[in-house]
Amino acid sequence: MVAILARAADWTTFGGDPQRTNWARDESELTKDSLKKLKLEWSLKLDNESRELNALTVPLVHSQVITPRGFKEVVLVAGSSDKVLAIDADTGKLLWQKTMSIEGTPKQKPHWLCPNSLNAKPVIDHGPRTVYVASSDGKLRALNLVNGEDRMAPVQFFPAFAKPWSLNLVDGVIYTTTSQSCNGVKSGVYAMNLKDPSHQVSYFQASTAGGAFGDGLARPSLPMAKSWWKPATAPMTLTPANCPTPSSSSRPRT
Repeated sequence: MVAILARAADWTTFGGDPQRTNWARDESELTKDSLKKLKLEWSLKLDNESRELNALTVPLVHSQVITPRGFKEVVLVAGSSDKVLAIDADTGKLLWQKTMSIEGTPKQKPHWLCPNSLNAKPVIDHGPRTVYVASSDGKLRALNLVNGEDRMAPVQFFPAFAKPWSLNLVDGVIYTTTSQSCNGVKSGVYAMNLKDPSHQVSYFQASTAGGAFGDGLARPSLPMAKSWWKPATAPMTLTPANCPTPSSSSRPRT
């Protein structure tokens, strides 16, 4: 991993915001004149084993993080071998890393479309400085950005060894999508209300044969996406026994 000398606003989700606009609205230092002054500040080899085409997620950045060593700008990446790593943006030194324990085994052998690995980009809740990351067994983890400690017990979010895409966080609800029928999991959209202590999961199965895939798909600000959960039925707790499968109904459920 390499870093160049540049300062920008926080980048706490894939695409910079829930709408995935990739627009750094507060960026003012990068201009056509200043670009030529950019230089390599540091490089760092991270302890992660690549899986098929997967290695490290794109970095997230959170500035002004209060740590025992003062204020830090933290760069966060997740690794395909179910690791999360936090780096000091100023020094390039590793602040902490965490290897997540995985339960279960995949039903199919890994290949380039279905690597059986961590695939979804994490998201950082800016206020409490909590990192949400989905491990390869489909469990959602909440980690303290300062030290990597768990802030809640892992909870099943989607079926194990599916292919999820970037996590999205809006108004206390976290979203992801799955695609490409990895380990028999149909394309769909998953949502969890983090304000609900029971952590119930809502699910909508996509009806298109091509699948709902790509990091920009979980955009809950869209009216259609919001409507999927308004007429929901009685809540359900997602477990390995009742995770949606190819034979599951395509109607919205919670």
